[in-house]
Amino acid sequence: MNLVMNAAEAIESNKGRIIINTSEIQIDSSFQSQTMNNQELQEGDYISIEISDTGCGMDEETQAKIFDPFFTTKFTGRGLGMSAVLGIVRGHNGAINVTSELGKGTIVTVLLPVARKALIQ
Repeated sequence: MNLVMNAAEAIESNKGRIIINTSEIQIDSSFQSQTMNNQELQEGDYISIEISDTGCGMDEETQAKIFDPFFTTKFTGRGLGMSAVLGIVRGHNGAINVTSELGKGTIVTVLLPVARKALIQ
């Protein structure tokens, strides 16, 4: 929910799109080194959740800070959203990748390992 809200806020009152894609992908060492910013993942099957928007995008300086607790580009009293998202994703042995270009939008990709059997019985 937080990722979709961030995308909506990046679009502001302009016309734009938020696209959510899901897929199952296989992770190997070559995929990791090319796409996940050196985040450690076990090789195997993952669910990919990709949220992309056509909003304002971010410069490199902003991108470097988005997972810092209490960092925000919005009004006071905000800033735990992406830090919390990162904690949740890592807590489930996943990874998150963000690519963005100023004036063109942002793509957030979350990878979570596939559970082939029920975790709660």
